[in-house]
Amino acid sequence: MKKLHIRLLSVMLALLLLAGCAHESGEAPADNTDEPGKAVENEEPESPLEPSGGNETGYTPADKLFSLCYDPAGSLNPLYGVNVTNEALMSLMFEGLFRIGADLEPEPVLCESWSTEDGISYVFKLKPNVYFHEGYTLTAEDVVYSVNRAAGGSKYSSRFKNIRAITASDELTVKIVLKETDYGFPALMDLPIIRTGTSDQSPPDGTGPYVFHSYDVSTYMTAFYMHRDFSALPVSRIYLTNVASYDLSRDFSARRIDLLDRDPLSVLDLNIHSDYETRYFETSNLIYLGLNTSRGAMRDPDVRRVIACLLDYKELTEEYFLGSVTPAPLVLDPLLSYYDASWEDELSVSPADFTELAIAASLQDTDNDGFWDVSGRLSNINITFIVNSENPYRLEAARAIHSTLSHQGFSVTLKELSYREYVAALEAGSFDIYLGEARLTPDFDLSAILSSGGEINYGHASGYDALISAIHAAPDPEAKREAARALCEYAATDRAIIPIAYKRRAVFTHPGVVSGMDPSISGIFGNIGGWKIDL
Repeated sequence: MKKLHIRLLSVMLALLLLAGCAHESGEAPADNTDEPGKAVENEEPESPLEPSGGNETGYTPADKLFSLCYDPAGSLNPLYGVNVTNEALMSLMFEGLFRIGADLEPEPVLCESWSTEDGISYVFKLKPNVYFHEGYTLTAEDVVYSVNRAAGGSKYSSRFKNIRAITASDELTVKIVLKETDYGFPALMDLPIIRTGTSDQSPPDGTGPYVFHSYDVSTYMTAFYMHRDFSALPVSRIYLTNVASYDLSRDFSARRIDLLDRDPLSVLDLNIHSDYETRYFETSNLIYLGLNTSRGAMRDPDVRRVIACLLDYKELTEEYFLGSVTPAPLVLDPLLSYYDASWEDELSVSPADFTELAIAASLQDTDNDGFWDVSGRLSNINITFIVNSENPYRLEAARAIHSTLSHQGFSVTLKELSYREYVAALEAGSFDIYLGEARLTPDFDLSAILSSGGEINYGHASGYDALISAIHAAPDPEAKREAARALCEYAATDRAIIPIAYKRRAVFTHPGVVSGMDPSISGIFGNIGGWKIDL
C-alpha cells in the first residue's frame, strides 16, 4: 500500500512563508485524499538558500530571482502536453525510469536495476522510498498506469507499440513483455512517470525535484523536500513568468527570465541584446531529403545516388543550418555509441563523385535542352521538389539544393508550400523529393521513415524492416555495431532518404549564472542537482 506522509508542521511553515511574501497571495492547494495514507512525524528539512547573487561576472543583475518561461494557456501534463515552452519545465516536475544522457545512452533515474535474458521479457526494479509531490510513495502500479496512459495518447504511442504486456509483479517490480526483440528498450523508458489516477490533471502528480504552485497573482516552483537530491538543489524557488513569444528576446535581455531553451532553427527568430552563454545538446530530430521511390525520376536508385552526391553537407549545415546541427553523412547519428566514423569514407558520397555516378546512371540529354531527360531506367526525368515555406531555414536550404540540382542538369520545380499544403502533398504522394524533419524516438529508431508500416514513410521506402530489427535484436555492442553498419550500407546504396543532419537544441543563459548544466533529449533540468546558480 502506498504511504501518504502528512507533515502538518511543514505545511504551516509553508503557509507562513507565503503570507510573508508581499508579492504573493492566493489559496493554498487542497489536500489530495484519493488514497488512504499513514502519518509520520519527522519535520521537513531546512530548504536550500537562494543564491546570494553578487557582481563577480561584471554585470548588474535585474533581480536575485531565478525565473523561467511559462505558458499558462498550455498543458503541464507530460503525457499529452506538447506546448514547447512548458515541455522545457517537465523535467523539473517529472522523472522517468531512465534519462538519456549527453552520450545518448540511457541512465537510471527511478530504476534501481533492470534485466532481460532475451530482449523480450524485461524486469525493472524501482528505487525504494521515492515520493510523489502529494506524499505518496512510487510503486510499480504508477509505472504501469503511466505507460498505459501514454500508449493511448498521440505523443508517446509510437514508442510503446512493441509492448505486448506490462504488469506490476510486486510493489517495486515492473515486468514488460515485448512483441519483438529489443535490447535497447530501456531508452524508451525515459517517459515521465505520474501517480495513478492523476492523468487528467495539469500538472499531474510527479516525483521531480520541484513542485508547481499557481495562485491568483503568482506562479512558481519550490524545491521538493522529499526528493533525494533536495539538499543539492541550487535554488529553493523558481519563478515562472508568462512571456509572449515575441517578447522572449526582450525579457531575456532584461534578465526578467534567466534561461531559454530553444530550437535555433525554429520560425522564432531570437534577437538577444545582451551577452549570453549557449549550450547545445543533441536531439533525435533528423533533417533529410525524402525521395519518392514509387513514381517518376526517383524510382531509379542510380538517379537517387546522383542526387545524394550533389549535396554539400558542409555548406548546408554551416550556412543554412547555422552550424547548430550534427552533420549526418550516413543515416544514423554519428554520436551514437555503435556508430563508426570510418564507415563514412567507404559509404558516403560527395560532389566529386558526380561524373562517375552520372555515368553509372546512364544520364542523357537526348533533346539537347541542357537537362537530363533519360537514364538507364527512366525515359523522363522531371523532378517536383516540395518544402514547407513557413520555416525560413529549411526554405533557404531547399532553394540552395534546388539551385545545385538545376546547375547540374536536373529539371526541378521547387514548390514552396504552406504547412497544410505541404502535408497534403506528402500524404497524396504528389512529390518526387521533399525536405523534411522527423523526430525519432530516443533510441533513434528509423522505422517511422523507412519501415514498410512507417507512419511517415511517404516515399515508400522498402527493404529496411529486417535491417532495423537487427539493430534492436543485437544483444551486445559488437553485434549492434555490425547491424548498424549493414543498415548504413543499404541506406547509402538505396538512397530512399538522403540524411543531412541531426538537430541540436540550444540553452541560453546569462554569463556566469549557471554552471554544471548537462542538458539532454530527456530534458534540460535532468541533472539540476548538479547545477550551481549565481544570480
